[in-house]
Amino acid sequence: MKSITIAPLALFALTFLTFAAPEGQPSVTGTWNLSVKSDHVIPIGMEITQEGSKIKGTLMLPNGDFDLTGDFDGKVLTVNGTQENAGGEQGKTAKVSFSGTLNEDGTLSGEFKSPHGMMPYTAERLKKRPAAK
Repeated sequence: MKSITIAPLALFALTFLTFAAPEGQPSVTGTWNLSVKSDHVIPIGMEITQEGSKIKGTLMLPNGDFDLTGDFDGKVLTVNGTQENAGGEQGKTAKVSFSGTLNEDGTLSGEFKSPHGMMPYTAERLKKRPAAK
């Protein structure tokens, strides 16, 4: 009977390890707040997951969400985003791309490419909210 209860736990652990970042490599999985600097600071939300070096996620802008794909090599994050039916226009596609370096303090910094040109950004990962007492 013990083998029946251990098998599902082993399968769960194996599944978790398959999708985690390689051992010793930092992970960028999480919810991030990007501050893009233009003539003012533009706050942008981002949720990403990492499977090995591959990145998937969502960039949340006021005009809609962008589906993200990219790579993280342990130091540099490179991401491309696509928004279908941009601005509510059927068949119109908008694109964004950005890259950044994971800094020692856990923040990201780099350049955000948009239709308005290249803009510097910084980002910090949101931390889990403490449980209410």
